[in-house]
Amino acid sequence: MVETSGLVKRYYVPERAAKWKERASHKIRILLRKEERKTITAVNNVSLSVREGELFGVVGPNGAGKTTLLKLLSCVLYPDAGTAVLNGYDVIKDREMVRASLTVIIGGGWLGMDNKIPPIDQFLFFGGIFGLPKGLVLKRSDGILRLLEMEDKAREPVMFLSTGMRQKVLLGKALLIRTPVVLLDEPTISIDPRSAYVIRRYIKDKMNKEWGQTIILCTHFMHEAEMLCDRVAFINEGRLIACDTPENLKKIVAEKDALRIKVYGMRQDVEEKVKKVSGDFVVTVRISDDVLGAGEIRLMGEGVKEILPRTLDVLSGASVKVRYVKHVEPTLEDVFLELRERSRNAG
Repeated sequence: MVETSGLVKRYYVPERAAKWKERASHKIRILLRKEERKTITAVNNVSLSVREGELFGVVGPNGAGKTTLLKLLSCVLYPDAGTAVLNGYDVIKDREMVRASLTVIIGGGWLGMDNKIPPIDQFLFFGGIFGLPKGLVLKRSDGILRLLEMEDKAREPVMFLSTGMRQKVLLGKALLIRTPVVLLDEPTISIDPRSAYVIRRYIKDKMNKEWGQTIILCTHFMHEAEMLCDRVAFINEGRLIACDTPENLKKIVAEKDALRIKVYGMRQDVEEKVKKVSGDFVVTVRISDDVLGAGEIRLMGEGVKEILPRTLDVLSGASVKVRYVKHVEPTLEDVFLELRERSRNAG
């Protein structure tokens, strides 16, 4: 349903000019402009294949190239090299047919809606573009607004809604217009946990399984990819570093131990000390509350219990309170960190 071949997309970013260049004439600055640009390869030779009816995850940290990949697939950008085929149409030669074959839902706001128009009118507009009868659009809109718990916001201009509610309106487009392919970029960002869970189940059970839509989900929430996706592609610094089912990917680190340490009072300087005593073990620190320093530390590697006493000594010496230490099963996040480290060492 979706296949990419050697996709490449580069951005040219101006570097900070030397002071003498800032004082140069306009003509001189134009001549020097190329020298002042640096190249960032956001998507670097990505080739992957998504089967019809599959819920396919693209996972990576912020800045990995996920959104740029979706912009290439949705014909917002032209690739610098390579190409892609979506629903049988080439993204370079058949751009209008590609656009007609998909729905794009974006969490970052680069493709969205008119903020002056209420949700119900947004749905009528988008439904009309895709040729849906008004009665069908209104019927589907009622169900969507109930699902998203926004019945009382149906006729309120979007600009007056919260960030999470605006994101729900965007998601309503995907639920309204049932195209063969749906591209979701961080679909549950800014949405409260309860609503996010309902939306994830709807994406999986309704859109993917019942309606048979092929879905590409870009996210940096590893648990979201693990919960929903049939297969997952890991992208780091624009490169595809792995692609398989969540179960097969987790086998990469199946023999390694993982510990979770729940803490309060965590600080950046303490994080650096913990990583310093960890040696070759993979360390992840996630802070859920910046004020209290509440969060968790994950340690992964063969024989990781050996460094636990040193880690606890560092935390105790820095007055970081440890609530508990727990042995846990490796997750997709652990797999990604392992593969990213291997990729760096190989490069």
